[in-house]
Amino acid sequence: MSYLPDYITWRGDLPFAADPANDLDTLVMAALSYIDLPAETQVFAQCAKSVPPDDPDDHFRGECRRLLQQIAKSSRFGALTVHDAVSVLNDEIQFAAMTVDLPDGTHMIAFRGTDGSLTGWREDFAMSFESPVPAQAAAQKYLERHLTQDAGDVIVTGHSKGGNLAVYSAAKSSGEIQERIVAVHNNDGPGFAWDISETPGHKRIASRIHTILPQTSVVGMLMEHEKRYQVVHSTYDGLYQHDGFSWQVLGTQFVHLDDFSREGKLVDETL
Repeated sequence: MSYLPDYITWRGDLPFAADPANDLDTLVMAALSYIDLPAETQVFAQCAKSVPPDDPDDHFRGECRRLLQQIAKSSRFGALTVHDAVSVLNDEIQFAAMTVDLPDGTHMIAFRGTDGSLTGWREDFAMSFESPVPAQAAAQKYLERHLTQDAGDVIVTGHSKGGNLAVYSAAKSSGEIQERIVAVHNNDGPGFAWDISETPGHKRIASRIHTILPQTSVVGMLMEHEKRYQVVHSTYDGLYQHDGFSWQVLGTQFVHLDDFSREGKLVDETL
């Protein structure tokens, strides 16, 4: 069985110029967005020097930090420039994002999911009855500001709440901005309190939204969610499948399944 770190080991010597961005690369960036990276512009190899290789208080964040240490040594990721890394946490909002420049001029914007803070969880619950929550509004502003200031196309990605922010920001942006969005990657992100798929903005971007869900997804099944999705195989059980590091990979792709597991279908029907 192979997982995201195995992909780095296998593909890390092949630069993006030789092998364009794929689904696994977007999950890598979504995972790295959980790390508080330096605010100044740096390449990942530099960032890794200032970030501890482990997090004793959070297993998932520890995995993300170890991933950073791994990619920093690779030809594929080590020399990529990361900039505009922001992290805001107060009584009202939990929000973080970063922008990565790819060699072909495309930018990848990654939004962070819930960080375990009280504010982060409060925002998650508020998503069930409020729109936009502060993090969603911040994500839209971050995307629009980037596309207004910088040239080039954009790939938007995120895991968990970050996946929700990726979809929201892309769907709420103007048609002119949406034309420059190559793809939106939603990795097991929760849905919305209302059916966003019926809005004009979502309809314009829908064909470029890639939603990834494990076979017994819980978070990705919450509220009104995307109707089109791909099911990937996780080796964990139940809610723990939300951890993207448990998703199996084969080559440059996830290991896909035809449908949810029996337990996954029950979760969807129940929710």
